[in-house]
Amino acid sequence: MALTNVEIINGTLSFIFVIISTIVGILIISRYPKSKQRTFLFVGLTWIGITSPYWGVSASFLSGILIGKPITLQLYLLFSISLLPIFFFCWMVAFTDLVAKNQQKIILIIFAIEIIIFEIFFLYFVFTNPSEIGEMQSVVNMRYLSFVRYWVLIHAVLFLITGLLFAIATIRIGTPEMRIKGFFIAIAVISYILGVILDILFPVGFVLNRIILMSSAIEFYFGFILPFWLRKILIKED
Repeated sequence: MALTNVEIINGTLSFIFVIISTIVGILIISRYPKSKQRTFLFVGLTWIGITSPYWGVSASFLSGILIGKPITLQLYLLFSISLLPIFFFCWMVAFTDLVAKNQQKIILIIFAIEIIIFEIFFLYFVFTNPSEIGEMQSVVNMRYLSFVRYWVLIHAVLFLITGLLFAIATIRIGTPEMRIKGFFIAIAVISYILGVILDILFPVGFVLNRIILMSSAIEFYFGFILPFWLRKILIKED
């Protein structure tokens, strides 16, 4: 099966976004051994995992290029969704560390229970009737159905809210560097959610959507590892 030009461009841009985000996540994680701040570990894992809805696109694209046929719907769902709840839990650990430390235990218990329940139902349908929760629209695109669609939507909203609260808490630390980092975190979260929403509502505009998603990865990097050259530009030393 030959891929269309649209599928090739879509798959290529999605794959680039996944690669950029993985590099960003690894760079953030690399700060953990030296700093011993687990925020770097969990945030880095979060940003790697938050791109998992595009792992299925990338895997199906590569499969189409290399062997001439896309991956199965089951594999697409497993690539795209199966680990996403775990990475969201990583985000909630980082979020509650900074914003809700006193309520952290109960919040994490609630989300852990919710994730286990979701994974049970998700894996059941993946291995028994995957067409109930996903529908392939092309070699590289799939539409989520049933409870999976609502789960993704609800958790996208939660990521937006908690991400902005995380950014505000970072800004409130008060130093010039932390204010700038908080600003970049807020922009990154907004850019990511905007890119995802545009992907859902206007899939034909996938080029712009992927550019926005790629920019969110760079902004997220600046929010946690502010490069020295950018720091010199944005922070005026006395």
